[in-house]
Amino acid sequence: MKACSAPGPDGLPVVFFQKFWEILRSAIMPMFHEFYVGTLDMARINYGVISLIPKVVGATDIRQFRPITVINVLE
Repeated sequence: MKACSAPGPDGLPVVFFQKFWEILRSAIMPMFHEFYVGTLDMARINYGVISLIPKVVGATDIRQFRPITVINVLE
């Protein structure tokens, strides 16, 4: 993953996790352990948010919107 790629729904880019890994590790690693043993509820992390962004001011037709999706990486 690129360090400064688009942020997830939490607004944090990958570089944030890289820089503060020593602090965040204790909150994140238990989730990976739950995944490894098969007890992680994937529904809480496996989702995306789709939004329509207007291409022009006063857009009213669907063709005047651009869809964007924010995919969750880690929460």
